[in-house]
Amino acid sequence: MSIDLNYKFKTLKGKVVKEKVPILDEGENQVVSEFGIPQFELRDDFTLRKLIEDTLFNPPMIRDERTGQARQITDQKKKACYKLLNKVMNNKDGLIDLKSDEITLLKDLITKKFNSPWTTGQACDILDPAEAAENKETDPKKKPS
Repeated sequence: MSIDLNYKFKTLKGKVVKEKVPILDEGENQVVSEFGIPQFELRDDFTLRKLIEDTLFNPPMIRDERTGQARQITDQKKKACYKLLNKVMNNKDGLIDLKSDEITLLKDLITKKFNSPWTTGQACDILDPAEAAENKETDPKKKPS
């Protein structure tokens, strides 16, 4: 399936979200305010490419169902992340063909890494438009015609 990596995330009001980048000092340490709050600056538009690269470069920890302890993803998933990260980084035109297993991996990792339902929802809608259309059809607020 062809996916647009240049998709720009939107706020609730429809404005383009900007990428939040840590402000660093000369020693490459993040600057904090006098109250200990990390400081950020807004830069480029926040795109699906950036979200995917962040997710694959540093995948989320997985909670062990039995112990509740955080653990790394499996070696097999790490290899799949590496392969897919290279595919995304080497893509220059913005449109990329992803296999269903790659889309499934991305949706799984993105929903585990990012807390915001708004961000994960937009990402999953772009990665899987068929599922997004299904979800809209079963919207309880939508009245049958």
